[in-house]
Amino acid sequence: MGREGLSVRDRRLLTLGVAATVGRPELVQVIANGALVNSELTSDQLREAVLHLAVYTGWCKATATHTGVTAAIEAHAAAQPPTAQEQK
Repeated sequence: MGREGLSVRDRRLLTLGVAATVGRPELVQVIANGALVNSELTSDQLREAVLHLAVYTGWCKATATHTGVTAAIEAHAAAQPPTAQEQK
C-alpha cells in the first residue's frame, strides 16, 4: 500500500506538480492517465490543477502540462465503452 501520511491521490498531485515544473508533457500524460484510470482525479480536477500550476510554473510549462493532461483525458475517454445514450 505504501507509506502512510499522504494518500495515493495526494502523491499523484504532487508528482503532477513536479512533472509540470520540469515541463514534461509526456510524463504529465502518464501521471494524469493513472489518476483517471484509478479514479483518483476527474477530468475537471486535472484541468483545475493545470490552471493552478500555471501560476507557479509559468505559461510555457503550463501549456506543456495542458498538452499532457488533455492527451490523457482524450485517451481515457476513447477507452471507455459507449454509454446507453451514445449507442442510440
